Amino acid sequence: MRSHEQRRSSVFLQDMRHEWLSSTPKHILLYKALGWSPPVFGHLPLIVNHDGTKLSKRQGDVNIQHYQDKGYFSQAVVNYITSIGGGFHQDTLGKTLEEMIQSVS
Repeated sequence: MRSHEQRRSSVFLQDMRHEWLSSTPKHILLYKALGWSPPVFGHLPLIVNHDGTKLSKRQGDVNIQHYQDKGYFSQAVVNYITSIGGGFHQDTLGKTLEEMIQSVS
């Protein structure tokens, strides 16, 4: 499993149809069967286009360079994305990425 090979302690997945949410218990059992410590799993709602369609790299919808060229600060983009999902129990405004990760661990 890639997250184990990359030594990740947290895995956040975007899930449009709850496919990952329902398979997470199987992944945790697999980690334990292999003698590995499972990462902390987090599930985020899918961020979509204005018309409700899924963002696509092939269609050029996803390009962080676009936001950098427009002058957006990296932390502002992170704060926006974390505020729209509703998964955080507290305000993430002004928090570093590390502080946000710690709040869900």
